[in-house]
Amino acid sequence: MKIRKAIGAIGVAVVLSISSQDAVGAQLDMFDEQIAATKSLVMGDPNAALAKTPILIQLANTEVDANKRALKRATAQWLRAESLVRLNRSAEALPIVSNALDSISTLPKAKLHGDLLRTRGNAYLSMGKVQLALPDLQAAHDLYREAREPRGQAMALMDIGTIYQNAGDYERVLQYYKQAEEAYKFDSNLLYAMYNNRALLYIGLGKFAQAEDELKKALNISIKLNKHSLQIISYSNISGNEIAQGNFRKAEKYAQLGLKLSNTYNVKYELPFLYGNMAEIKFKKKI
Repeated sequence: MKIRKAIGAIGVAVVLSISSQDAVGAQLDMFDEQIAATKSLVMGDPNAALAKTPILIQLANTEVDANKRALKRATAQWLRAESLVRLNRSAEALPIVSNALDSISTLPKAKLHGDLLRTRGNAYLSMGKVQLALPDLQAAHDLYREAREPRGQAMALMDIGTIYQNAGDYERVLQYYKQAEEAYKFDSNLLYAMYNNRALLYIGLGKFAQAEDELKKALNISIKLNKHSLQIISYSNISGNEIAQGNFRKAEKYAQLGLKLSNTYNVKYELPFLYGNMAEIKFKKKI
């Protein structure tokens, strides 16, 4: 049974006839637009997000004000590092985060500091360095709280919960997820990850009915968002939950739905999990 957890350069043309002041405004708008576009890709398509970061750094370097330039460049570096972590390239992300944190160390603490610490904590966590991950994630949570960023608080709480999940302390993880949901429940992507990961915990506890409820909630969100990559993960995880209960017909149905979507929309990274489910179904049917 395979259960998945829920995470090109763009040409810039400037019209020569506009004034220098308008040009600065255009660059500012372009930076903000590209940041928003890259953020929207990080969760569902980190490869595409990573490809956008060089232009973000170029745009950041055009900022005249030194402090603003440092903040913009650090924001671009954060998105680059976050994309690398999601692509299981955490070792490459660490020096980028350190450089970004150093560059804004003299500036007032803000959400960006929390974002960078959280990314570094998750990088350490993916590398099995829990002793380094936990202080960063706790510090990120505290910074988000001080900055009145409840969404960041919720994400940091979920990340801390992952540490206890890896240690097999599922009941404690569920407590962290409850705190996270109480802190912020207005972001569909965040709720998707929360429902998906909570289902994994219930499966670990053998509470398959509760797991199914959470997985169906996640699936409904992925359909509502029209995010095929998340929908495929949901089908794969529902299939895994059915395998754990010996419901092979239902398990095969959901695995096939995931494979169909994967082939239709050329989403390849979930295929090993789906094929793994199909192989397990075939094997267990013979037993």
